[in-house]
Amino acid sequence: MKKINELNFGFPDAENYKRRENRTFFNDLFIKNEYLEQLCQPQVSFLVGDKGTGKTAYSLYLANNRYKNNIGFSKFIRETDYQKFIILKKKKDLQLSDYTSIWKVILLLLLAEEVHENEPNLEILKNYNEPQKSNQ
Repeated sequence: MKKINELNFGFPDAENYKRRENRTFFNDLFIKNEYLEQLCQPQVSFLVGDKGTGKTAYSLYLANNRYKNNIGFSKFIRETDYQKFIILKKKKDLQLSDYTSIWKVILLLLLAEEVHENEPNLEILKNYNEPQKSNQ
């Protein structure tokens, strides 16, 4: 039996397990249950919930592991980035429709970047041509 000072309870925030040296420990701790199964259903695209409910843990597990042919990735948006939207909204420089449209574009760009970097042999990408740079 280990002594109390020998116990490793890990990090309080799953974001710390994104680092390569912490992944094995996280994978040993992570509990694969029915919620992970539900999250991996084809009709599920986003995981939304209150702070501390495990969203980051699920995201990192799927980003670090191929689970039942699912590939995940995590992109962290800092509170300061989010606060910029709030400030614009309070100043009435951002309408609700603008707010929604901006988030849709951000999410689609993040997804496109991830696909482009990690799936370079997809047929749909083979038809894409880089824009020609001007010689001016």
